[in-house]
Amino acid sequence: MLNDHYAFVSHSLGSRITIDGMQRIASFINNRDADFRNTFKLKEIPVYMLSNQLPMLQLGRKLPDISNQQANYCQPTGTKYDERILTKMPVIAFSDPNDLLSYAIPQGFAEKYLDSRLCINVTNININVAKNI
Repeated sequence: MLNDHYAFVSHSLGSRITIDGMQRIASFINNRDADFRNTFKLKEIPVYMLSNQLPMLQLGRKLPDISNQQANYCQPTGTKYDERILTKMPVIAFSDPNDLLSYAIPQGFAEKYLDSRLCINVTNININVAKNI
């Protein structure tokens, strides 16, 4: 597992499913052996989201148990750095401003609504497939 590299590519509802899956891993990873946890902590797993709907699909969902603590978990000088799940999980969200069901991920979304231990860093990329209307 140490030499394996992973990435997710999702579309539409798959973006929510991918994030839910990673947050589920975060919730039970402490049940795994120390070697697995320590190896997983060294991973960087990028997520490429095409036409994501995370902001809309977050409505009505409860906040994760651990949020708004990225500095503590994701910075090497953070007080809980050894408790992180991953080294980094870059989320690259592609959206088209003309698509009514494709959203950029708002600034502060990851800090508030996603588990801090995943060390998520969001990059939005807007691509106009057709002329702006």
